[in-house]
Amino acid sequence: MKRIMHMLLAMLAVGFTGGCANDAQQTDIDRSQEQLANLQYPILLVDGLARRGDVGALATFDTALDHLQDLGAAVFMNSRDAFGSIESNAELLARDVDRVLQETGAEKLHIIAHSKGGLDSRYLISNLGYHDRIATLVTIATPHRGTAVADYIEDNLGEAEEVVARAVNWFAGLLGDVTPDAESAAHQLTTSYMQQFNRDVVNQPEVRYISYAAVIDSSYPNPIWARMARQLGETEGPNDGLVSVRSARWGEFRGVVNELYGVEQVSHRDVVGMNDIWNNMGFPHLRFITDVVLELER
Repeated sequence: MKRIMHMLLAMLAVGFTGGCANDAQQTDIDRSQEQLANLQYPILLVDGLARRGDVGALATFDTALDHLQDLGAAVFMNSRDAFGSIESNAELLARDVDRVLQETGAEKLHIIAHSKGGLDSRYLISNLGYHDRIATLVTIATPHRGTAVADYIEDNLGEAEEVVARAVNWFAGLLGDVTPDAESAAHQLTTSYMQQFNRDVVNQPEVRYISYAAVIDSSYPNPIWARMARQLGETEGPNDGLVSVRSARWGEFRGVVNELYGVEQVSHRDVVGMNDIWNNMGFPHLRFITDVVLELER
């Protein structure tokens, strides 16, 4: 049971611990403001599990949003639920897309999504008919084939799973979730669920799909995440503590960010700048997100 709780705490840590950006990274970014200001399509940033774009303390991309807007890009935040199911969050994303397109007058937009946000976005595109309004979907550390972490929790938590889910839903409601469903949100990250999901939610030819992954190992400074990486590695190979490289690959796989930026350890949180105690403050996440945006229309 102790092992299960360690894994559950690590999974929840994706959302319930705050983050702060390394401001010094901005001095390392030398990109053309003119190019960012003249992108053909606006950008919608989409959070993952346990994150809310409209709640500062729980926003995955808060520093990225400010940074890209300061550089002149038309970038917007999502308003999906932190603990919503894929289907309900896709409905909320549809409203976000409609809002951004109406506000900007654009015909399409790009989505950059972290973790489960990539699955919400895929459902939006393929099953809600938004393929004609999304030019590109970029997924960062998204579990396209599920994660053994979710498998283990679902298989071993037992009756406690319902109790934990109820508590999380209550908390999510306080934060503003419209239809929190933590039990479904977690189940939809299992490997078995994602097998069926990938049969039902197929890529659309009009949309460009791009993906990135990250990797840590047992030497990672945060002991909980290091243990997660070691255990997940036994079944899925190299991973970021929650999502394996194999699971993160989708569409045009651009690679493992560690190799792209010469950083040894980059966790599921580090890759989008959610740094806190014992994590890797050295990954240039603002440079990374800027590079991602600059590549969208090349």
